[in-house]
Amino acid sequence: MRTPRLWTHIHITLGECSSDRQKERTTAWLTRSRACALNVDIDVLGNREAVHSAAGMLPALLIPQMHRIVSLRIRAKYETTLCILCSAVFARTGPTRPHSLKKLELVVSSPAQSVSEWSMDHIVLTRVGITCPVIPNLTLDNLHFPPTWYDASALASLEITQPLQHVPIHIGDILAVVEGSPQLRSLSISARIVESPGVTAPTEVVHLPILESLTVEANNINGIIRSLRFPTLRRLHLVDMDGMTRWTSMALKEVLSTNSPRLPIRSLRIEKLAVIRDEDVAGIVEGMKNVECIELVECPAYKKIWEALFVKTGRVVEERTYGTRVV
Repeated sequence: MRTPRLWTHIHITLGECSSDRQKERTTAWLTRSRACALNVDIDVLGNREAVHSAAGMLPALLIPQMHRIVSLRIRAKYETTLCILCSAVFARTGPTRPHSLKKLELVVSSPAQSVSEWSMDHIVLTRVGITCPVIPNLTLDNLHFPPTWYDASALASLEITQPLQHVPIHIGDILAVVEGSPQLRSLSISARIVESPGVTAPTEVVHLPILESLTVEANNINGIIRSLRFPTLRRLHLVDMDGMTRWTSMALKEVLSTNSPRLPIRSLRIEKLAVIRDEDVAGIVEGMKNVECIELVECPAYKKIWEALFVKTGRVVEERTYGTRVV
């Protein structure tokens, strides 16, 4: 009871109990945490009464604590609910009321599953609007993309997650956001990705000068990784959702051979790469020869890579139940 650090992770569930009871409990945790940095999780169970209650209660509780909240996660059924809550919580942040928020995670549990639903939501979101301060680490789970309300100039980490069966994300929208993020060090994308509408010419290349980690789980890995240049990349994780396509093999060879003569990748993990073209093997192996940790998971054509790598470097392969790993 007397140790402030025990009270620094605050979980607020709205709609589970009365707002007065929730306010009393949260106030007690804030008091007991004293001046310690806070991690706050907010879950809204979805009914309209809970949303209105939250919009009225949260600002009074959290705005005075923004100078010590370092992590904030908000989960709601609808994106409009998130916008309302974020605008209420962040309404008074700015130069005159600084904040300490380093990580913001927004989760929608019931996202739009069709283009028509997406369009209607977009109209509502445009009218509702959202106020958000500059935050270096952003996670968007099932939200509309790109987030027009977000200033990405100071972004260090971006994680985008959308179910593959939901409305796809355009490559151009992803590139536009990361191009405006010169401080980006970590990028993770898990979504269905399509070419931007009306695009016939090759997508422009975006340079990410200090990116260190890239994770792409998508159907169009080829379109993403061939559009990025990352001379400082140390960790690359690819999950190919295209199945038998040969384009991922071509893109992997290009990335490993052309991003930089000495691309400093130390960890390379590839999953579900079903097809590796014979003409790509030499280029892929050349790019792999200095990588410290290589893992191929659910890649039926892995043997041709390992055989060529053994000839090139003498490194051997460790067989595992889930895949293979170079040792």
